[in-house]
Amino acid sequence: MSVAQERNLRLVRDVPSEPGIRLGDIRLRNRLVTSSSLLGYGVANAKLVPYGMSPISQFVPLERFGAITTRTLTVEPREGHFTTRDVWPLRELPALLKRYGQALRQVDGGWLNAFGWCNVGIDAYLRDYYPRTRGQNTIISVGGFSAEDFVTLVDRINAAVPGGEIAAVEFNVSCHNVNFDFNRIIESVLAEAVRAATTR
Repeated sequence: MSVAQERNLRLVRDVPSEPGIRLGDIRLRNRLVTSSSLLGYGVANAKLVPYGMSPISQFVPLERFGAITTRTLTVEPREGHFTTRDVWPLRELPALLKRYGQALRQVDGGWLNAFGWCNVGIDAYLRDYYPRTRGQNTIISVGGFSAEDFVTLVDRINAAVPGGEIAAVEFNVSCHNVNFDFNRIIESVLAEAVRAATTR
């Protein structure tokens, strides 16, 4: 582990877990929030890597973050540039590391990823992952290719997640790894989907 990584882990451990930050109606435990995709869905089905294939998740207590942002979720499952799998037998670890090598690059001060919205889909997330992450302060990231996609995503979250149980819903309308011009839908997303999201 590098000196910078050790310093970052110390920072996470030293962050107080008491509620203390509000951005409008968004409740954060502190200022430290993960970016989308970094920790998958906040929990996984694998025993060896419990937080969605993220190596750093083995060293940090997720409940101490200000919030955990999920991988961006779409209406239907999507392979993107990575994979929807989160269970990898030990013999397949080299293949997983190769996939990471193609989708993740370290830069000064952090990482860049090109996962391309790989995810299990909103229904599978709400059924299989969200119920096991209620101890975390979650920001559910959603992405779509039309205002209708975003409205559908928000409606499903509103139906499955009681008010106050998550910090926020994040609208991902800026991903360069899905080869889509978001400029042409952003006004309709704001007009139609944000109104549907008023309970979150």
